[in-house]
Amino acid sequence: MRLNFDLEVWVSFASLGLGVMFVLLLSSFYAFLVGPDKLGPDRYVDISGVLIKTISISGAPSVILAAITYGLSKSHGNRLAGSVVSITGIIIIIGMSFSLSISSEIPTEFFQEIILYIPYIFVIVSIGIVIIGLRIYLNSKKGVRPGKFH
Repeated sequence: MRLNFDLEVWVSFASLGLGVMFVLLLSSFYAFLVGPDKLGPDRYVDISGVLIKTISISGAPSVILAAITYGLSKSHGNRLAGSVVSITGIIIIIGMSFSLSISSEIPTEFFQEIILYIPYIFVIVSIGIVIIGLRIYLNSKKGVRPGKFH
């Protein structure tokens, strides 16, 4: 079986994978901060360091790859790539909502303001990702990729 997709489709799949990874990493870290008995972890944790690493490893690359997908297909569009990018945005929005619900249970000695800022920032960014995905999807009817049909 050959998967003969365009480059923008593969980039959108990478964006989806990194978006899912970001949601899972952030949610599991917030659950770790809550702890099994809702008392928090029993060891020192550099909260801002872990959050910055999580964003650097998966959150920001997911957003960047969604933008690259848009750049690759803005003139001709691609339905599959647009759908995958929109799903990425929706998954991140749902994951950030879940992370916000977990953040209210984090004990005060482990709570920092950055814990609340990150989900709100990524909800706003994810709304943009959904819009980008919809634009890619809707542009698929308007243009024909140069060199695609000879």
